[in-house]
Amino acid sequence: MRDSVKFAVSIPEKEFKDLEAFRKKRGVTRSKLVLEAFELWKEVKRKERLTKIYEDGYFENRDTSHFLR
Repeated sequence: MRDSVKFAVSIPEKEFKDLEAFRKKRGVTRSKLVLEAFELWKEVKRKERLTKIYEDGYFENRDTSHFLR
């Protein structure tokens, strides 16, 4: 990894064991797993933001005249 930064985190022991088992099964380092998880989280948040923009636009601009009949 170029220009990488080390940092320490503390998590409950059970989650650490789960994380270790998962990453070993996938054959990736802890760093790679954390980076993939962060990238996935960012993508989920981006999609949630876009969905909210779409829904807000839909509800602001929908034709409700058929409800008035």
